[in-house]
Amino acid sequence: AMSKVLPITAWSSSVFSLNLKLAVSRLHLKRNKLFENIRQQRSTIGNLLLEGKDKVARAKTISLVKDEYMTEVLSMISLYCETLVARQAVIESSRTCPPDLQTAVCSILFAAHPINVAEVINVRKLLLLKFGKQIVCHCADLKCTHPKILENLSAKPPPAKIINYYLSTLAEKHGAIFEAPEVKEEPVPVRIQKVKFSNVFLPSYLQVQGKISSLKEDLRSPGATPTRTASATPKYNPTVLGSSPAPARTASSGSYIQPTMLKLCSLT
Repeated sequence: AMSKVLPITAWSSSVFSLNLKLAVSRLHLKRNKLFENIRQQRSTIGNLLLEGKDKVARAKTISLVKDEYMTEVLSMISLYCETLVARQAVIESSRTCPPDLQTAVCSILFAAHPINVAEVINVRKLLLLKFGKQIVCHCADLKCTHPKILENLSAKPPPAKIINYYLSTLAEKHGAIFEAPEVKEEPVPVRIQKVKFSNVFLPSYLQVQGKISSLKEDLRSPGATPTRTASATPKYNPTVLGSSPAPARTASSGSYIQPTMLKLCSLT
């Protein structure tokens, strides 16, 4: 029988169990079809590389990688459906999503429509009826969806390094000549925090790095006095309640020791 999306309007434990078991079977069938399609695509891309049609081969390789990503998603969703079958009694007795099932539930909610399997969409409807539509916002807030599923179902194309690796592997397998173009590494964006440091606006991590470097230089020279900023050590004011006395400096080591510690040392 052909699978179809059911007009579900109320929670039903029996319908939930049936759709979960059917979903596992449908996911396995779809994954096997994708594997066969991937095998044919690999052969086609190898022949294109033999003919020197590198641009067409690259375009088809992007589709190939996307299909391989989809097979991984199908395997993960199938595993999550089997997990929900095993934990159905817990789901039935809970008003909210159990913490140990949040990743499985949120991943199914996210991937149901992209993978386009009717039984998984039915499971998604039943989960929304069971736990309420607010669970979608809950999944987004807590980031419960598996990151691999988010990455594999992303709309952005695969990285150029992966495409070149596939092309090189297929060219070697089919005896074709392929020279991978150089991949320009995209600069990692740095979040600039406008903190004034020596009249120059620098990223905050560079500011911290500069302070650490200066501190290391001070520690290398035993007799040198460590550089201290005015804001780092407030001046001692006996009239202000809670202000700490200025630390005393020993002549031998050049280090700073609190007066209380000096008093304790003299008593011993």
